[in-house]
Amino acid sequence: MASTEYERTLREVMPVIKASAAMMMTKDYGMKQQRIAKLLEVTQAAVSKYLNGEMAVPDRKLDANMVKGFVDSLLHGDKIGAQRYKCMLCQTYDKQFECNLMIK
Repeated sequence: MASTEYERTLREVMPVIKASAAMMMTKDYGMKQQRIAKLLEVTQAAVSKYLNGEMAVPDRKLDANMVKGFVDSLLHGDKIGAQRYKCMLCQTYDKQFECNLMIK
């Protein structure tokens, strides 16, 4: 059965975005894996895999300013802002994907 574009995005693109955010949270903000997991709404084990390159490794460079905006939105509890940044990151990662759920 073929997967939908949305399913493919959840499987392929979102882990790359979350891995990039986890790396930034660790390097730039000195955050612990448990806090990162809570903010990204994943398990601590997933964060560990992101940081070790086991779960998702970006094959394209994401815009660091957009990743920072995503991280800052999460840190300030701005879920709508974080979703906007996720949508922008997804669109720049995969320009072929036309999402009808995108927040503009």
